[in-house]
Amino acid sequence: MKRKIKPILILLGTLIIGFVIGGLFTVTIIRYKLMRFATEDGFKEATYSFFDPNDNQRNEMKPIVEKYSKKHNELRRTFFIEFFNMADSMVIELNSILTDDQKEKYLKGMSEHEDDIEKMMQ
Repeated sequence: MKRKIKPILILLGTLIIGFVIGGLFTVTIIRYKLMRFATEDGFKEATYSFFDPNDNQRNEMKPIVEKYSKKHNELRRTFFIEFFNMADSMVIELNSILTDDQKEKYLKGMSEHEDDIEKMMQ
């Protein structure tokens, strides 16, 4: 009986490790692709990559893609400003309910991601 349990445990352990590594890898790739798309240059690059235009098309597309990359950037920036304003308003309303530890946790989380937040707002 013990001979059957050991291989099963090894197999389960291997599967769990595989799932964890696969999940981390997938999250990393998705985050990279989203962050790349979150800039004006990234938007342009993604648009050209998607349509794969020839040189003539690319030259004709350039002013249009430029215009919409600026609109995309402004929309993204406005979204994040509104999102963080909303989060701050919510915490202000929750202030009387939250413990000091919970308030500290929120502030710590915001400060840990300050660089990411700054990039999103540019």
